[in-house]
Amino acid sequence: MSLRHVICIVSLIFCTAFGTAFAQSAPAKECNDQMKIYKVCSDQVGMYIEKRAQAVQENKKLLVIFGADWCQWCKLVNKVISMPDVASQLETEFIIINIGTFMYDSSAYVESGVAIAYHLVEKNPGSIYEGYSPTFAIVDPKTEKALITRSGGEMTSTEGVYYDPATVVSTLKRWSASID
Repeated sequence: MSLRHVICIVSLIFCTAFGTAFAQSAPAKECNDQMKIYKVCSDQVGMYIEKRAQAVQENKKLLVIFGADWCQWCKLVNKVISMPDVASQLETEFIIINIGTFMYDSSAYVESGVAIAYHLVEKNPGSIYEGYSPTFAIVDPKTEKALITRSGGEMTSTEGVYYDPATVVSTLKRWSASID
């Protein structure tokens, strides 16, 4: 195992520990992930590690969608990628994971989600994460080379009102090819 991998694993373990400490110091309001797209109450770092390992095993890229359940554009993109015809096209190339960066009912950041975003930025000099929702990351799971973008506008219909299914697929595949 290379020093780079060890540093990555240690960073993710630190983020998990920090996120747990943060959650324990948060107000006593109960967090409930049921029926949510973004599982902000769950171990998102662990979910990322699991999905990354799955992507390596299946020789696919990781599609990470950073967002929040209160974000209308996040809900729309989730609706489109969940459509059977879109999902079947994307599942040949991607393992998809939604990472929550904001709490359900506020603009408060979720430390574990933001930590994953910044981890990817750190691994990809020149990339930025601005905290907008949704933000997309196409990740090579072996190297964590990634394209990180909030350019969801490229996937909207010509009227700019909704995500166009065919354009979503073609845009994600084009972005994916850019990190090969």
